[in-house]
Amino acid sequence: MDSNSGDDSGYRNGDASPTKIAFNAYGTPAAISSATSFILNSAFFTAAWNDGLNMHVVGLTADGDTLIKDFIINTGSALQVVFDWADLLSVTFTSFGGVDNPAFPGAGTHFVLDDLTVNEAFTNEVPEPGSLALLALGLLGFGLVRRRQR
Repeated sequence: MDSNSGDDSGYRNGDASPTKIAFNAYGTPAAISSATSFILNSAFFTAAWNDGLNMHVVGLTADGDTLIKDFIINTGSALQVVFDWADLLSVTFTSFGGVDNPAFPGAGTHFVLDDLTVNEAFTNEVPEPGSLALLALGLLGFGLVRRRQR
């Protein structure tokens, strides 16, 4: 969908990178699946009509594990959610609740999805060697000061 079409709404506010977005038609659950496993890295979410919209995301892995993430989105701006879920066969996005935003002409539990990122390798952050060296120098200095005080 072109986020520039139609009335003011979360559809317009949900384009993290203009101008194409995806949404869940009629507020029904939306799903992604694949015969081969994939990684779900991140995505931007915005509520189309209801503020305080609840999102419930369920991922099913090739090993049969279930991954779950819950969060709340609003109509004003897109929220980036990082998943970094690997070995997935499917992901289901379900939205519910929230309160109609009176500034917009529509109503419902529709959500906007933009900049869905999949299959990018991710790494856990490890302290830089320089950071460890600074920590060691700080501890050494602390030890020397204490020794001189005796």
